[in-house]
Amino acid sequence: MRGPKRLPALVDAWFDLLPGDQRETALQLHNAIMPSAPHADLLVRSGNLFYGVGNEHLLALAPHRTHVNLQVLTFGKPSPAFPELLPAGKGLMWRFKLGEPVDGPAVTRLTAIIFSLVQTSNVASARHST
Repeated sequence: MRGPKRLPALVDAWFDLLPGDQRETALQLHNAIMPSAPHADLLVRSGNLFYGVGNEHLLALAPHRTHVNLQVLTFGKPSPAFPELLPAGKGLMWRFKLGEPVDGPAVTRLTAIIFSLVQTSNVASARHST
């Protein structure tokens, strides 16, 4: 069985294949995510770009015809600190309309919180398992 691909060239190709407005919005989001998660594992799967640690997917960029969703896959409750996050399935979603500016500092802050919480919980669970 074939698994998802984690090749950097596939990530570049994913951006290249997006139409202009989607590419612009997705790149703004990507550039806001990466400073807080420089070592994130990137994965292209089902037309979306996932950011994670190991086999745990934390965030995803999901392009649509009129917007790009930033999906938070690890937490299911909205936070007053990020009122833009809406419940979506088992996680949360932040919708960015095409052609509108992305709130980069807020996305960077959100990413930093998510990745630090996951790293903290991984360290805590590793301590309890020894």
